[in-house]
Amino acid sequence: MSDPIVPPYSDSWYTVVRFLFWSFCKIVLSIKIEGTENVPKTGAVILAPNHLSNVDPPLMGGTSPRRVRAMGKSELFTGFVGFVLSKVGVFPVRRGEGDTEAVRISMKVLENGGCLLLFPEGTRGDGVTMGPLQRGLAMMAKRTGAPVVPVGIMGTHKALGKGSSKLRRYPCKVYYGKPFTYAEIVEEFGEKGAKVEFDRRLAREIQAAAAKAGQPLALPPSEG
Repeated sequence: MSDPIVPPYSDSWYTVVRFLFWSFCKIVLSIKIEGTENVPKTGAVILAPNHLSNVDPPLMGGTSPRRVRAMGKSELFTGFVGFVLSKVGVFPVRRGEGDTEAVRISMKVLENGGCLLLFPEGTRGDGVTMGPLQRGLAMMAKRTGAPVVPVGIMGTHKALGKGSSKLRRYPCKVYYGKPFTYAEIVEEFGEKGAKVEFDRRLAREIQAAAAKAGQPLALPPSEG
């Protein structure tokens, strides 16, 4: 039975588009993947990658061992692109406005045992230093108990750089790290200090996953 809060998607569309994404990853990005065994096979989970390029969302959709739901900036939801995004389970978010509806949908995806893709930096980085982490992920991890899988992405900014419209062939890699939970941080640091320590742990785990993927990144100043 579908949840009235979570926008529906099409299994057939998802299967076809995922196949196209996977073909794109293999042919254009010469993709390598490691660590998929670290993604829980069932139950709520948050995938949390570093963000380098507009290629990253389809890359994650094509390589994740779980069917993913994800936010997409609201500007994309027009015409055929918007139609396809809706069909494969992407839902709009109004960036910079504290979109409570997108957060509400995300929470429901997790409460229903789904796999949610979130880019903690919120926007694409420069491939050298991670951007400051957005604060919504910690709240979702705390309220739902969902484990967080840090993911490292390497090379996509070389395939399609920020501000570029030309895609070029470049070998890329995705590394899925080991999951951790908000409850583990509370157990170690107590409820009072958990929020700050969770963000620090998340930044360091994404940094470590990126390094294993072959993309060394400096931590954002606030998490160093």
